[in-house]
Amino acid sequence: MDVKQAFCQSTLPPNDPQHWYKKAKKILEELVLTQYPNSPCLFHGTLIEGEPHICVGLYVKNIAYYSLSDAVEKKFKERMAEKVSAIKLMGTVSHFLGIKFQWKVDNEGEITCCLSQGAFIDNLIQLAQLENLQNSTPPTPYYNGLPVDVIKNKPPTDIVEHQTLETTYRFIIGSLNWLAISTHPDISTITNLLAQHQNKVSKAHLTSARYVV
Repeated sequence: MDVKQAFCQSTLPPNDPQHWYKKAKKILEELVLTQYPNSPCLFHGTLIEGEPHICVGLYVKNIAYYSLSDAVEKKFKERMAEKVSAIKLMGTVSHFLGIKFQWKVDNEGEITCCLSQGAFIDNLIQLAQLENLQNSTPPTPYYNGLPVDVIKNKPPTDIVEHQTLETTYRFIIGSLNWLAISTHPDISTITNLLAQHQNKVSKAHLTSARYVV
């Protein structure tokens, strides 16, 4: 669901860049949807008594929603259309926040959804300058059995070189963290360990981060 001209549909109070989010939040709460405590852009609730609940994700002017009940989804679309003008229904979600959604329905009606970030990973590989890497992974300071904490911290003596190293390292760690949160929980541990060295980065740490990529 895409809200056309979303930022024109809310009052513009002074010094408040969150005016559209606040209006959208109010609308969803009027639909008796509850905001998740740790995720301010996620809501859930029951629209039809006795029917499965609905989950709603809000990102700028795009809204993704899902329920096990078609009737609940239809009710949500109708209620939103009553409160917000110029809504465009975009069908089953295929891409959202850089994540690709692939849906499969088996003969018994069971739904499977596969999430992937192939384009994001390809871009990260290029920015990490690993696009020409051969299939066989070269030796790096990070391998099974070697704690990240024992990597010797020898930052470059040149200030500009050190700043470039830190910027590159933090970019890669931030990208790995987004992957770990979204579709690759298997790299969560090493990403968290490497993230602890962002203020004392050495070339060995950067090589370790590239190894994870």
